[in-house]
Amino acid sequence: MADKRYYWIKIKSDFFDLPTIDWLQDQKNGCEYIVLYQKLCLLSANSGGELVRKVGDMIIPYDVKKIAEVTRFKFDTVVVAMGLYKKIGLIVEREDGVFVVAGIGEMVGSETKWAEKKRLQRDKGGDNVLRLSQKFEDKKGHCEDNVPRRVPPDVPKSAGTNVGTHERTDEGTHQGTSAP
Repeated sequence: MADKRYYWIKIKSDFFDLPTIDWLQDQKNGCEYIVLYQKLCLLSANSGGELVRKVGDMIIPYDVKKIAEVTRFKFDTVVVAMGLYKKIGLIVEREDGVFVVAGIGEMVGSETKWAEKKRLQRDKGGDNVLRLSQKFEDKKGHCEDNVPRRVPPDVPKSAGTNVGTHERTDEGTHQGTSAP
């Protein structure tokens, strides 16, 4: 079974300042038209902007009646809104009767469930591969300070090459003889 893909729309922070949206808002019922437009964006997010539904192997375009039913808007509101959307270029009606939300490709993001899981893991700092590779990149060309030395740092330099050894017996730890 193929991974299920999740879609979302991204609305820019200046969405309500766009000339088309600002003009819609100035219309009677303008706020409803904007909400309907956002619903149409969501409805078409996983179909490349096409307002269609899949029934078995068939792809059926939404008509105005079905759009009103699915979005829970009054039929008359949808008729007027669709006319306005076409007039200002938010919606295009193709020759085959399919309504397409213009510019939806710039607004849609998607990911699989697995990608979401990995993204959340990375956000929490739990992706060891990413963390280790970044650590390696940060240290490239540098000598590590935490590399163990052959001679422990607490042994005085004056001790020379004869370093004492420690032996464990049943009675405890005793200082052994110097190594030759």
